Amino acid sequence: MRSENRSVKKAFLLIVLIVLTSCSAPTGDTPPAAQKPKPPAASEPALSQRCTNERHGFTVSYPAGWHTNGGEVIPACSVFDPEPVEVPPQSEMPFDIAVVIGVQDVAFDRTASDPQFERVLSSERLTIGGRPALRSEVEATGEGLADRGMRTLRYAIDLGNGRSLVASTNRTGEQYEAEKEILRRMVETIR
Repeated sequence: MRSENRSVKKAFLLIVLIVLTSCSAPTGDTPPAAQKPKPPAASEPALSQRCTNERHGFTVSYPAGWHTNGGEVIPACSVFDPEPVEVPPQSEMPFDIAVVIGVQDVAFDRTASDPQFERVLSSERLTIGGRPALRSEVEATGEGLADRGMRTLRYAIDLGNGRSLVASTNRTGEQYEAEKEILRRMVETIR
């Protein structure tokens, strides 16, 4: 009797395993949805404007209809946003700016290591414009100026001599996802 129960249980488990496997397996040549490349959205703005930051020696393309700073308070072409940009003198960089690009006196691979008031979600080494780079995504712990849970996507490009060009965006929700893609496209144009 026991042997029959074991045989029935094994057969039942085998059938369940076959059903589960066939439900999750892709059919034909169609890759699973998670692996399909995302087609470009028709609503993505073209990167048709260019700006040169003379102080730090880089040029970047940014979306049509977006604005950048003129260089009165911080170097020109440091902040980019769909709305007109104004950085008040003697203030912190506001969190509500879509993209911020600047040069820091820190090695590129140190920009994501041991971040204060942030938890590293992902970090990836890559090459941008022929230079070593690091892309990292972090989440604010709420202990600093940023609200707990606010995410930041940051690209750091090695300029040599312990200096890095750092480009970042931080928002929430769908706006963050859209601006992550815009930032990725902008970083690819940095020269």
